Amino acid sequence: MQSLTPGQKRLFILLAIVLAYAIFDFVKNKDQYLGFYGKKETAEVKAERSAQADSLRTALVRRVYQKGWGGDPFYVKLPPRKVKKRPVRKARTFRLKAISFSGESAVAMINNQIVTVGDWIGGYKVLKIEPGRVILGKGSEAKVLTLKIK
Repeated sequence: MQSLTPGQKRLFILLAIVLAYAIFDFVKNKDQYLGFYGKKETAEVKAERSAQADSLRTALVRRVYQKGWGGDPFYVKLPPRKVKKRPVRKARTFRLKAISFSGESAVAMINNQIVTVGDWIGGYKVLKIEPGRVILGKGSEAKVLTLKIK
Protein backbone atom coordinates (compact mmCIF):
# COMPACT_ATOMS: atom_id res chain seq x y z
CA MET A 1 0.00 0.00 0.00
CA GLN A 2 1.39 3.33 -1.06
CA SER A 3 1.57 6.34 1.22
CA LEU A 4 -0.84 9.22 0.57
CA THR A 5 0.30 12.37 -1.17
CA PRO A 6 -0.07 15.70 0.71
CA GLY A 7 -3.08 16.64 -1.44
CA GLN A 8 -4.80 13.35 -0.70
CA LYS A 9 -4.10 13.79 3.02
CA ARG A 10 -5.71 17.25 2.99
CA LEU A 11 -8.71 15.88 1.12
CA PHE A 12 -9.04 12.99 3.59
CA ILE A 13 -8.92 15.41 6.56
CA LEU A 14 -11.53 17.66 4.92
CA LEU A 15 -13.78 14.66 4.29
CA ALA A 16 -13.42 13.57 7.92
CA ILE A 17 -14.37 17.08 9.14
CA VAL A 18 -17.47 17.18 6.91
CA LEU A 19 -18.51 13.69 8.06
CA ALA A 20 -18.02 14.63 11.72
CA TYR A 21 -20.13 17.77 11.26
CA ALA A 22 -22.90 15.79 9.54
CA ILE A 23 -23.01 13.27 12.39
CA PHE A 24 -23.00 16.05 15.00
CA ASP A 25 -25.82 17.89 13.17
CA PHE A 26 -27.88 14.71 12.88
CA VAL A 27 -27.52 13.93 16.59
CA LYS A 28 -28.37 17.52 17.54
CA ASN A 29 -31.44 17.76 15.22
CA LYS A 30 -32.54 14.13 15.28
CA ASP A 31 -36.23 14.91 15.80
CA GLN A 32 -36.38 17.21 12.79
CA TYR A 33 -34.67 14.73 10.48
CA LEU A 34 -36.71 11.75 11.61
CA GLY A 35 -39.94 13.78 11.61
CA PHE A 36 -39.35 14.95 8.06
CA TYR A 37 -38.30 11.61 6.61
CA GLY A 38 -40.66 9.55 8.78
CA LYS A 39 -43.69 11.60 7.63
CA LYS A 40 -44.35 12.82 11.17
CA GLU A 41 -45.71 16.29 10.51
CA THR A 42 -47.07 18.93 12.82
CA ALA A 43 -50.63 20.19 12.47
CA GLU A 44 -49.38 23.49 10.99
CA VAL A 45 -47.44 21.74 8.24
CA LYS A 46 -50.43 19.49 7.41
CA ALA A 47 -52.77 22.51 7.22
CA GLU A 48 -50.34 24.38 4.96
CA ARG A 49 -49.96 21.40 2.63
CA SER A 50 -53.71 20.86 2.40
CA ALA A 51 -54.21 24.56 1.56
CA GLN A 52 -51.61 24.28 -1.20
CA ALA A 53 -53.29 21.14 -2.54
CA ASP A 54 -56.71 22.85 -2.53
CA SER A 55 -55.38 25.82 -4.50
CA LEU A 56 -53.75 23.44 -6.99
CA ARG A 57 -57.00 21.48 -7.36
CA THR A 58 -59.00 24.65 -8.06
CA ALA A 59 -56.42 25.72 -10.63
CA LEU A 60 -56.67 22.34 -12.37
CA VAL A 61 -60.48 22.30 -12.31
CA ARG A 62 -60.63 25.58 -14.22
CA ARG A 63 -58.78 24.12 -17.21
CA VAL A 64 -60.78 22.75 -20.11
CA TYR A 65 -59.03 20.26 -22.38
CA GLN A 66 -59.66 20.33 -26.11
CA LYS A 67 -60.78 16.92 -27.35
CA GLY A 68 -61.13 15.31 -30.75
CA TRP A 69 -59.03 14.79 -33.86
CA GLY A 70 -56.99 17.62 -35.25
CA GLY A 71 -56.29 19.21 -31.92
CA ASP A 72 -53.09 19.10 -29.92
CA PRO A 73 -53.69 16.68 -27.01
CA PHE A 74 -51.31 18.67 -24.83
CA TYR A 75 -52.92 22.04 -25.54
CA VAL A 76 -54.74 23.51 -22.56
CA LYS A 77 -57.51 25.96 -23.35
CA LEU A 78 -58.47 28.15 -20.43
CA PRO A 79 -62.01 29.46 -20.18
CA PRO A 80 -62.42 33.19 -20.84
CA ARG A 81 -62.06 35.40 -17.82
CA LYS A 82 -64.53 38.04 -16.86
CA VAL A 83 -63.02 41.41 -17.65
CA LYS A 84 -63.79 44.22 -15.28
CA LYS A 85 -64.50 47.49 -16.94
CA ARG A 86 -62.09 50.16 -15.91
CA PRO A 87 -63.55 53.39 -14.66
CA VAL A 88 -63.36 56.41 -16.91
CA ARG A 89 -60.18 58.34 -16.25
CA LYS A 90 -60.49 61.61 -14.50
CA ALA A 91 -58.77 64.70 -15.75
CA ARG A 92 -55.01 64.34 -15.46
CA THR A 93 -53.74 65.45 -12.07
CA PHE A 94 -50.36 67.02 -11.67
CA ARG A 95 -48.32 67.28 -8.49
CA LEU A 96 -45.65 69.92 -8.31
CA LYS A 97 -42.97 68.51 -6.04
CA ALA A 98 -39.97 70.83 -6.46
CA ILE A 99 -38.68 73.92 -8.23
CA SER A 100 -35.02 74.81 -8.73
CA PHE A 101 -33.43 77.95 -10.15
CA SER A 102 -29.88 78.28 -11.46
CA GLY A 103 -29.14 81.69 -12.88
CA GLU A 104 -31.75 82.39 -15.53
CA SER A 105 -32.74 78.74 -16.10
CA ALA A 106 -35.30 76.93 -13.97
CA VAL A 107 -36.47 73.34 -13.65
CA ALA A 108 -39.46 71.82 -11.92
CA MET A 109 -40.38 68.31 -10.83
CA ILE A 110 -43.95 67.41 -11.76
CA ASN A 111 -45.15 63.84 -11.07
CA ASN A 112 -41.52 62.66 -10.60
CA GLN A 113 -40.56 64.07 -14.02
CA ILE A 114 -38.12 66.96 -14.39
CA VAL A 115 -39.29 69.61 -16.86
CA THR A 116 -38.11 72.99 -18.09
CA VAL A 117 -39.94 75.80 -19.88
CA GLY A 118 -41.15 74.53 -23.26
CA ASP A 119 -41.35 70.82 -22.29
CA TRP A 120 -44.53 68.80 -22.62
CA ILE A 121 -46.04 66.70 -19.83
CA GLY A 122 -49.37 64.88 -20.08
CA GLY A 123 -50.47 66.87 -23.13
CA TYR A 124 -49.70 70.21 -21.47
CA LYS A 125 -46.83 72.56 -22.30
CA VAL A 126 -44.79 74.14 -19.52
CA LEU A 127 -45.28 77.86 -20.12
CA LYS A 128 -43.64 79.44 -17.10
CA ILE A 129 -41.73 78.42 -13.98
CA GLU A 130 -41.88 80.93 -11.15
CA PRO A 131 -40.88 80.73 -7.49
CA GLY A 132 -43.62 78.69 -5.85
CA ARG A 133 -45.66 77.88 -8.96
CA VAL A 134 -45.62 76.47 -12.51
CA ILE A 135 -48.03 77.43 -15.30
CA LEU A 136 -49.05 74.73 -17.81
CA GLY A 137 -51.00 75.42 -20.99
CA LYS A 138 -53.05 73.39 -23.47
CA GLY A 139 -54.71 75.46 -26.19
CA SER A 140 -56.67 78.17 -24.40
CA GLU A 141 -56.70 76.21 -21.13
CA ALA A 142 -54.16 77.01 -18.41
CA LYS A 143 -53.33 75.19 -15.21
CA VAL A 144 -51.46 76.72 -12.32
CA LEU A 145 -49.58 74.31 -10.08
CA THR A 146 -48.53 75.62 -6.71
CA LEU A 147 -45.77 74.21 -4.56
CA LYS A 148 -47.14 72.85 -1.30
CA ILE A 149 -44.60 72.65 1.48
CA LYS A 150 -45.28 69.99 4.09
